[in-house]
Amino acid sequence: MNKPIRYIVIVAMLIMPMTLAAQKKQINQARDILKEGKEPQKAEQIMRELLGDSTQKKNLKAWSLLANAMMMEYEQINEKLYLKQEVDTVAFFNLIGKMFTEFQTIDSIDALPDRKHRVAPRYRERHSQYLNLIRPNLNTAGKFHMKKQDYAKALEYFNIYMHTQEQPLFQKFNYETTDTIMPAVACQAMTCAYYLNDDDKVIGYSDMALKDTVHAASTLRMLVHAYKEKKQYSLYRNTLQKGFRLFPDDSFFFTRLADSYYDAGEKDSAMMVVDSVLAADSTNHLARYARSTILLNEGRYQECIDEVKALQKLTDSVPDADYNIALAYFNQAQQLESQLKNNPPKRSQRHQIKRRIANLYAQSLVFMTRYRDHAPENVYEWAQPLYVIYLNLNMGKEFEEISNTINEYYRNTK
Repeated sequence: MNKPIRYIVIVAMLIMPMTLAAQKKQINQARDILKEGKEPQKAEQIMRELLGDSTQKKNLKAWSLLANAMMMEYEQINEKLYLKQEVDTVAFFNLIGKMFTEFQTIDSIDALPDRKHRVAPRYRERHSQYLNLIRPNLNTAGKFHMKKQDYAKALEYFNIYMHTQEQPLFQKFNYETTDTIMPAVACQAMTCAYYLNDDDKVIGYSDMALKDTVHAASTLRMLVHAYKEKKQYSLYRNTLQKGFRLFPDDSFFFTRLADSYYDAGEKDSAMMVVDSVLAADSTNHLARYARSTILLNEGRYQECIDEVKALQKLTDSVPDADYNIALAYFNQAQQLESQLKNNPPKRSQRHQIKRRIANLYAQSLVFMTRYRDHAPENVYEWAQPLYVIYLNLNMGKEFEEISNTINEYYRNTK
C-alpha cells in the first residue's frame, strides 16, 4: 500500500533537523580539534567524512576547515624539519600534493556566482598566498621521486607545479612570465614521460622544456625519439635538423639526420651533412666513418678506402671502419670477376686481372679478419665474404672452418 505524500513530507522534515545537527556536530568537533592544535589529522578526517556525503560537496565551511587542518599539518611537519627531527618525507610530499588539489577544488566552489551572478571568492587571497610560498616543494617532491626512479609519481608533482599557471587560484602571480624555473620543471617532466614511454606527454612538454637552454640537447633527443616512435617522420626530421643546427658537433643529430636523408634517397643531402661536420672538424671520427659508409653504399669504393685510411690515421677505435674498407676491397674484386666473366679480355690481360682480383681479396681479408675479431657475434656480416675470400685464395683449412661456421649459424637461426 502506498504511503500518503503528507506522511513522506513529515518524515523528511523530521530527518532534516537531525541531519543538520549531525553536520553541525562534525564541524564543531573539527573546530575544537584545530583550536587545540594537536591532531589536525583527525579534523581532516572528520571533514573528509562529511564531504564524502554527496549533499555536502559544496559545503564551503567544511572545505575551509579541511584546508585549515591541512595547513596545520603542514606547519607541524615543517617545524619538525626545521628542528631536524625525523619525518615521513613521502607522507609530507603527499600532503603538499593534496593541498594543491583540494585548495583548487575549494576555489572552484568559492568562485561560484551567487544569486545575483556576482563572483567574490572569500578564500582565494589567503589560500593562493599560502600555496605560492610552498609551491617550490612540488618541484622538490618531483625530484625526490625522480631520484628514486619512481617516474610516475614524480610526474604527478611536476604536473601539479606546471598546471598552477592555468588555475584561477594563482592568476595574480602570472607564473607564465614570472616563473624562471618552469622550463627546467618541464624538462624534468619530459624526462619522466620519456622513461615511462609516454610519447604524447614527451611531445606535450617539449615547447616549455625547450626554453631551458641548458638541457636543450637532451630535450631534443627525447623529442626525436618520440616522433620516431609515433612515426611522425616529418617532425622527426625537422627536429633532427634543429638539433643539428644548434648542436652540429653532437653525433646523435648529424648521424640520424644523414641516415634520414639517405634512407629517403636524398644522398647528396646526406653527404652535405657529413661534409659540413668535417669542414668544422676534420678529425671527427664518426663523421669520417659516416662518410665512408655513404661512399661504400654509393659504390665509390676507392674513395671509401681513402676515407677509412684517413680515419685510421686518426684512430683505431672505430671497428666498423674495418668492415667498410674490407667490403670496399671485396666489392672491387667482385666487380672485376664479373667483368672477367661477362666481357672476357685478351689472354695477355686475363692473368693480370686475376692477379688484381687476388690482391683485392687479400687486402679485404686483412680488414675482414680484424672486424671478425672485434665483432665475433656478427656472423651474418663477415661469414659470407670470408667464405668467398678463402675460396678464391685457395685457403683450404680456413674455407672448411668458415663453411662449418655458416652451417652452424643457419641451423641456430632456423
